Amino acid sequence: MSASGFGADGSVWVLLGGRRAETISGSGSAWRALSALPAGVATLAPGPSAGGYDALAVSGSRLAVWRLAGTAWAKVQVINVPIEYGSSG
Repeated sequence: MSASGFGADGSVWVLLGGRRAETISGSGSAWRALSALPAGVATLAPGPSAGGYDALAVSGSRLAVWRLAGTAWAKVQVINVPIEYGSSG
């Protein structure tokens, strides 16, 4: 497992590596595999729909947000964050 967290309504998610993730919606329910994650995904966040998730991928100063639409992930936002490398310390 490479990361885990909580979603809406007490759900839980885990990133398992190999672009795999699973969620569980609560006590007594079964784990559900999500569609293969986009490359570079580091975490999930609750999406706008009930039980939905967004996947966040970072590469350098670029953040890409993917949303699960049915059985496929769709890129919904890309943010380029200005970072002054070497500015700390």
